[in-house]
Amino acid sequence: MSFYNFVANDGNTYQIDLEDECIEVFQDGKKLGSISLMLVQNEEPLPDYYYITDLSLENCKGLGIGRECLRLHKQEIGDTICAAEENSERMSDESHLIDDGVPFIAKMREEGIVAKGTYY
Repeated sequence: MSFYNFVANDGNTYQIDLEDECIEVFQDGKKLGSISLMLVQNEEPLPDYYYITDLSLENCKGLGIGRECLRLHKQEIGDTICAAEENSERMSDESHLIDDGVPFIAKMREEGIVAKGTYY
């Protein structure tokens, strides 16, 4: 578990609790949101990757916090991050990409933080 302080677009400082399968966002001890990921382990020669199963950042959207969470995960954990396709059907793990998650993941794919396509 690693904690990072992040000054968001609103000028306030938020704490990001980074773990390999869960990233939580706090401000002054109050949890504001989280991102859940699932490690998908492959056999050689395919690499392992993390798949986003839940984006729950409604209380801190538009502040650059989600981007920073995924950027830190990619930097510190190192494995590729993947997500569902836009407005896809609910997957067996209950994940699907809807609402504000659609443009957010599209932007993260453009920036190379999340891999293009559903699976690596």
